[in-house]
Amino acid sequence: FPSRIQRTIFSHRLAELRDTSDLSHAISAIVNNCEAIITYDIHFQQIEHIISCWVPEQVIDMILGSYD
Repeated sequence: FPSRIQRTIFSHRLAELRDTSDLSHAISAIVNNCEAIITYDIHFQQIEHIISCWVPEQVIDMILGSYD
């Protein structure tokens, strides 16, 4: 989980994320240099300009597509 300092720093940058219970997930993804957040929760699209948001099917398609 993100530290208190990280939460303070990123909470301003992620203000568009209206569901504050998901703030720690978004911060963790950014701090750990994740390429995207994989979820069915569409509200993560509110911060897609900061980190990509994919549904699981997209990831499966990307993986399967890499074997073509």
